[in-house]
Amino acid sequence: METEKKIEERKEISERFMNFLRLRTLPVGVKLLKDPKELPPGCEILDEPLTFCQFVTYARVYGRTLGVSQENQVCAIAKGNLGFADFPAGLAKRFAIVRTSTGEAFEKILKTGLRIEPGRFQAALVAPLEAIPIDPDVILLFADGAQMTRLIYASTYQTGERLNINTAAECGTCGEGVAAAFKKDKPTVSFPCYGTRRFALAEDNELIFSFPFHHAAEILRGLAMTDKGGFKYPILQQLSSPKPPALYRIREADPPEEYFANLRRLEEEAKKKNG
Repeated sequence: METEKKIEERKEISERFMNFLRLRTLPVGVKLLKDPKELPPGCEILDEPLTFCQFVTYARVYGRTLGVSQENQVCAIAKGNLGFADFPAGLAKRFAIVRTSTGEAFEKILKTGLRIEPGRFQAALVAPLEAIPIDPDVILLFADGAQMTRLIYASTYQTGERLNINTAAECGTCGEGVAAAFKKDKPTVSFPCYGTRRFALAEDNELIFSFPFHHAAEILRGLAMTDKGGFKYPILQQLSSPKPPALYRIREADPPEEYFANLRRLEEEAKKKNG
């Protein structure tokens, strides 16, 4: 178990994401473990087997801290993505015709997605970020399209590097969410798969933004700076001609001097915060 200070830091990070984005459900932390014995005391071990995405739902909707193992995690695809085991032989054939034209086509979807090598992990802790007792490997945020725009702005704020998203809208939580962020060591966006929507309550308008925990400070800094710059959530919509000075920058003429004065002030604030 970690110090009270570390627990408070994770709680503050969660609260800041909730406040900036007005998220409908809690940010979720996922810690991948080599052995179920590493699961911290106090986490719930459910007797009823669930899909991995259902564990995430228990955490983000109901605020529960759960231990996941080979025994209580029923989804073979999730086990294959999270490094618990290899994909079962013949798995892809089950999806022939109904999901892809052939089993080989579905197998290609599985093999071209980012996944953790089999046997690397045997358990996971899934919990609300505000309550997780150890630093997670990956954070999951379930967000709508507008909130996702804000998150992408925040994650591209510092470097301008685009997010590269590899998706087939398959394995949306376990593979394209957790495994992809873990393997790339970068933020990514995924689409909840049919299983996440059918079994784990994901709503029609929800997408998943996932990122390694150590990226949290940079993303929050991007959220703060773009918020001050006028890119807020909820988005203030208008269908009239943009008025100066706030939106004057999209016109061909140079913005007024006070606009640049505001930019300089924001730049100074950022320098002070970054030391």
